[in-house]
Amino acid sequence: MIIETFFIAVDGDLVGRKIEKLIISSELDELVTYSHLINESVNKMRSFSENIGGKTYLQGGDNLLVEVADYQAFVEQIISSRAEMAASFSVGIGRNAVEAYLALKFAKSAGRGLIILVEVIDGKYQFKHIA
Repeated sequence: MIIETFFIAVDGDLVGRKIEKLIISSELDELVTYSHLINESVNKMRSFSENIGGKTYLQGGDNLLVEVADYQAFVEQIISSRAEMAASFSVGIGRNAVEAYLALKFAKSAGRGLIILVEVIDGKYQFKHIA
């Protein structure tokens, strides 16, 4: 039996800009606090993946790349915990890491906090808004 999996790429929205502002403004205590909050948010999303049997390939800063069998369960947990996150996060979902990255780039170009699934239909990429 072949288990189909999905890759999910996550990136914080405007996190780098906020970090730059805090550094330039010498607000280092707030920088430490914000950094910890971003790390907690990404850790929480990695835990969502692990709780459904996912594998983590990358976790660094405001980025995450995981592989899961049930992307809908992951998305449901992200949506239900958005208010608890330190920032909004854009999400891309695909059948492989490249597709997930393309979907993430599409999500970030289309707004903030979007969750996009990419599918290849007749050899063309189709981007679908999940949330």
